[in-house]
Amino acid sequence: MIKANKYIIKFIFFLLPLFVFSQKVDSIYVYKVNEKALELSRNGKFKNADLLLSKLVSDIKKNKLAEKYLAITLLLKAKQEINLGLYTKSNKTTRKALQHFLINKDSFQIADALNTIGVNHYFLENYDSTKIYYERSFDLKKRIDIDPYELAVSAYNLGILYEDLGQSKKALTLYRDAEEFIIKSKRERNFLADVYVGIAHIYFYEYKDIDKAEKYAEKAMDVGIKIYGEFNPNITFVYTSYANILESKEKYKESIELLKKSLKIREKGYGDNHKWTCESYYDLAYVYELDEQHEKAEEFYKKAINIGNKINSKSYLSNAKIELAKLYTDQNINNKEAQKLLEESLNTRVSVFGFKNEIVTENLRYLACNAKNQKDKQKFLLYINQSFTAGNYKKDSLNQIIAPFEVLSSLELLGDWYQEQYEKDNNLETLIKKYELIDQEVALIEYSQNNFTSDRSKIKFANNYRDIFEKGLNTCWVLYQKTNDKKFLEKAFQLFETNRNTTLLEGLQDIKYKLYSDLPEDLLEYESQIKQDLAKVNMDLYYEKTASKPDKEFLSKLINDRIVISTKLDSLHKEFNKNHPKYASLKYKNKEVKISDVQGNINRDSQLITYFLGEENLFSFIITKNEVTFFKSTVAEIIIKLVGSLNTEIINLENTNNTSNQLYSVLLNEQLNLNKKKIVIIPDNVLNYIPFELLQNKNKQSLIDNFTVSYTGSARLFLELNNNFFQYKLPNYWVGFSPDYQERDQLENSNEITSINAIVGGTTFVEKASTIENFKKNNQNHDILHLAMHAEIDNENPMFNKLIFADGYLTSSEIYNLKNKANLAVLSACNTGFGKLEKGEGVMSMARAFHFSGVPSVVMSLWKVPDKETKKIMISFYKFLNKGFDKDEALQLAKKEYLKNTDDLILKHPYYWSGFVLNGNTKTLSNKSNFIFYIAGGSVLLLFSLFGYRKHRKKKAST
Repeated sequence: MIKANKYIIKFIFFLLPLFVFSQKVDSIYVYKVNEKALELSRNGKFKNADLLLSKLVSDIKKNKLAEKYLAITLLLKAKQEINLGLYTKSNKTTRKALQHFLINKDSFQIADALNTIGVNHYFLENYDSTKIYYERSFDLKKRIDIDPYELAVSAYNLGILYEDLGQSKKALTLYRDAEEFIIKSKRERNFLADVYVGIAHIYFYEYKDIDKAEKYAEKAMDVGIKIYGEFNPNITFVYTSYANILESKEKYKESIELLKKSLKIREKGYGDNHKWTCESYYDLAYVYELDEQHEKAEEFYKKAINIGNKINSKSYLSNAKIELAKLYTDQNINNKEAQKLLEESLNTRVSVFGFKNEIVTENLRYLACNAKNQKDKQKFLLYINQSFTAGNYKKDSLNQIIAPFEVLSSLELLGDWYQEQYEKDNNLETLIKKYELIDQEVALIEYSQNNFTSDRSKIKFANNYRDIFEKGLNTCWVLYQKTNDKKFLEKAFQLFETNRNTTLLEGLQDIKYKLYSDLPEDLLEYESQIKQDLAKVNMDLYYEKTASKPDKEFLSKLINDRIVISTKLDSLHKEFNKNHPKYASLKYKNKEVKISDVQGNINRDSQLITYFLGEENLFSFIITKNEVTFFKSTVAEIIIKLVGSLNTEIINLENTNNTSNQLYSVLLNEQLNLNKKKIVIIPDNVLNYIPFELLQNKNKQSLIDNFTVSYTGSARLFLELNNNFFQYKLPNYWVGFSPDYQERDQLENSNEITSINAIVGGTTFVEKASTIENFKKNNQNHDILHLAMHAEIDNENPMFNKLIFADGYLTSSEIYNLKNKANLAVLSACNTGFGKLEKGEGVMSMARAFHFSGVPSVVMSLWKVPDKETKKIMISFYKFLNKGFDKDEALQLAKKEYLKNTDDLILKHPYYWSGFVLNGNTKTLSNKSNFIFYIAGGSVLLLFSLFGYRKHRKKKAST
């Protein structure tokens, strides 16, 4: 949805049957008519309700009934007039009723009337008056014995007001208060769905926390359908909120259909010329724009503007105008018309919200963008600087900023302008100004990320700002080439590392920080239990949603349970940060890594090659103990095509030589240090999907012929996974699991396990013994966890990737929370390194889940590797591992031995041998049983030697 929507009231309490008769009604006639009007209002028949109440007012006056009946009816009529958009008329009607309530000192009715007046001021965009009346009503309600439901009404309305004024934290607190009041009230006909819509909008627009926004949008949908039904106008606010989520997932067609349904309901309930109908038109237009249906988007924006003019609504009209202007500006068309629309919208927004506000910041940024399109330097710089002021931005003090995302976009726009100027005048000072913005951009990104509590939201946020890092890297590259100043080199490396596998790194570090911080064991156990409960609810919810016939009651329960459990987890984490400052200081400390940090922790025979694959450019760093090199090439599009071709050739057993040679040329030819035989690769984007070992140079030598290769997610991860904390001292060496699948394709995994066990002398759980329970009992006391089993990958929902045991399955979500303690996990299953790609964050694979749970080294498969070949390579791998080779060397030697001993040319195809790769720590693993065997063997040899020596001396003495 368009950003402006968050400033539009999603649903106001008075549109619901909130009226409660606090006095005994003497006239049965009045009572029945009022009830009938309320029922009509509940069903969205506002015109009918208003007509009925108008007649009732006339009947009361005609029959000279008590004044109180007239006042009660007038207040109810005022609420219907609000539904119909007649705010000035409603204000007059409400004040007539209020006069009677004041005379009779009816506190409840006075509070209700004050609140209704506040609503009218809200829609008339008199926010100062709105606040006064809302707070007077709320204060009065608190002083009298009243149903908590009425307190919820005031809390909710104030929440909307504070959200509009950009005070998100206060708004969120009020929404949660409203939720609590409604639940205490236990009224069946309530507006709880609208409270959840308000919470969802805060998370969606203010915090960009899509994960939480989705939870509350789904809750709103679940509750709203039950309360309102599918076609009530009240449910349209819920539909709009859920359409936000569909839009964020790029499900534009589904979002459009839901909004079209909402529009149809609103046109029927509110009429063609109403602000809610206006809102529906520009909501739809925005999604049409995202779906690149620009003509349709323009048509609907113009319809929204037409309605806004007819109803004379300043805010809704300005929203429609700015969205049409943004459409023109983004396409660089109709610049003069866009300028006019933006200026008109700005004037309205400043008059309603004041100058320092997020939507004013957005307005000014688009004015700057339009000025940039028109090459107007003076106006561009004026509007950009004004956008910083409107967002309350001070680069050295971010705590007071009120529009972080808009300011970040303004900084990016200013950087683009400096880039264009540099390309014109080639003045290095201009590019230096662009460079000076990089730290500000990164600081804002990191500041904003602190608001996220879910990994999913962090990952999506990081993906959205990848272009900022690519632009920053290009700036550093040019400046380094021009000046040879190493500060530009260092800054480029920091950009490589920022937002690179951040959530995985944080997960690993969190394990360490909790131990170092001496957090109470009972709290950690409680956290673990909550996470397990949440994982189970998410899993049940996933399967219930995808079932052919979902159980609606169970689904509703799960949606509610998810919010309850998530809230518990959030509260616990707040307690960690508040009551355990050592943990908080470790968690939020500066995580910056320098090139020298890598050089200080890399072996002399090693090189680390890290890539950044953007929309246009490939950047790479090659770091050795004593040297660092920075490369750039404009080959991103070529690489993406080549990777796709290579994957197709591998899976279809086609010749890969040409493609692998081309990839070698662009990825390694200049970069590779031929003297450093151990390579650590940090892939990026689609490079995560290829095994570099198969890439061939011009002499048709594969990388594996002369180099060992391992992989990791970032330089910080490389350092973390080599930290002594993640070098476990465990009592046993090896444990293997291989289920017997009765109703599935059989694997040759039992033989694999038996053969490996003969080499390493470990523990095996085969066939029926290969259970989840046995895995959990042994996942913290063996150096190596070997899992030879089926895996199922869910690309849409990677947290539900599965490893299939004899008695069920473990999902990635469950493995994340297991706290595995092993120095190596060998996932001898299909596709364990494959999954959904999240660009800078990497592949959401099963292997990632094991890393996240604390395992520093993982051997994984990039595709469905055939069983027989897997067995051969695995047996060789353990043979070399057992001889004391590093993990990467053992895997290299195993693959080379396979190729050497395979005569069939088809079976030498990379499909059969290159799919297994090593991710993480490469250090040697000592087999303690071998060590004991060697000690025992050495002792026997020593005894034999001594015995032979004595015999020799005795024999010599006797001769």
